[in-house]
Amino acid sequence: MRQIIRLLLIVILPTGLYSSNTSDYLSRVSGVYFDRYSDTEILIKPHRKGIKAKVNGSKWRTYNYRGQGLYDDCNGRLIFDLGYGQIQYQRRNRRSLITLEQYGGNGDRYSSDRDRYSQRSYRRSNSYRSGIDRFRGSWQNTNRRLSLSIELFGNGFRARRPNEEWVYYDRYNDSEYRDRKGNRCYFEGNDLIWGARDGRRSLRFRRG
Repeated sequence: MRQIIRLLLIVILPTGLYSSNTSDYLSRVSGVYFDRYSDTEILIKPHRKGIKAKVNGSKWRTYNYRGQGLYDDCNGRLIFDLGYGQIQYQRRNRRSLITLEQYGGNGDRYSSDRDRYSQRSYRRSNSYRSGIDRFRGSWQNTNRRLSLSIELFGNGFRARRPNEEWVYYDRYNDSEYRDRKGNRCYFEGNDLIWGARDGRRSLRFRRG
């Protein structure tokens, strides 16, 4: 009998902890998100499989949680939780992503709160986007004859040399971006600087 009880505790307890953690996580994601550029508003609430989302007043859709902040409606629509009150939304059959910020609207209807928020969000996101837009395009390092192609991606960008794989750089602070190894990218004037994580190497790039 004791062995049966012990076995049940081993099985049930971790499941309970996982459910609790998942519930807390889904509660954090829930809310109202808006992007002024595309005039997109998404309402999110918890669901037993993940979340339910309503885009611009459409019907509710269920998005299953796939881990690593990814939610999938199994019909071509994706939602990514970026943290810090931001999500990304990918429409069905489209590769482009829309980045939305959370605001304190009602959640059941459009309200003047959204208009007041969107003005503040526009000024903040416009400043951020105008800064990150500087990365976009081709860059050349004349000393080593290296070239880079850079595209905006998520809350940062991705870069690659010809015939090589993309390397992804996420926003680290207001002026610096880092890849998963800790290498850095930032601006000095109009030049783009790449710095190794150990600080021993750096490369300077200019518009190609």
